[in-house]
Amino acid sequence: MYLRKGRGDTRVCKIYDSPCLPENEAVFAITTHGIDDAKD
Repeated sequence: MYLRKGRGDTRVCKIYDSPCLPENEAVFAITTHGIDDAKD
């Protein structure tokens, strides 16, 4: 997994080397309530 900072409070997690999962990205935000879905 590769984590990087996105725009604003968002972060991007990219799976790039997994025998079970295809390469993909997920965008999320770290808020005062914990980890939450990113706002578009």
